Amino acid sequence: MIRDLSVFGKIVYLNTPRRQFYCQHCQRHFTEKLPFVDWERRYTQRYEEYVYQRVQSASVEQVSRDEYLSWDQIQGIFNHQFSLKKKMIGKK
Repeated sequence: MIRDLSVFGKIVYLNTPRRQFYCQHCQRHFTEKLPFVDWERRYTQRYEEYVYQRVQSASVEQVSRDEYLSWDQIQGIFNHQFSLKKKMIGKK
């Protein structure tokens, strides 16, 4: 289950099964990567961007209450997005 942006004030979770593939050459299993979710994340990229923008204009506690997530989850999303943006600036 992957958390996405709310719709009409309702919390939205996407049930997106990821396919697994097997390589006979190297004898390993691979899991499909979804373009809208970063690897090993439980939130869509657009939801994380939304939370990041909210934290910039409100406190972590306020966003935590509004989004029904813990303080640690909000802080983790913010830190992840901040590190991504920092990498993007470094590439320019």
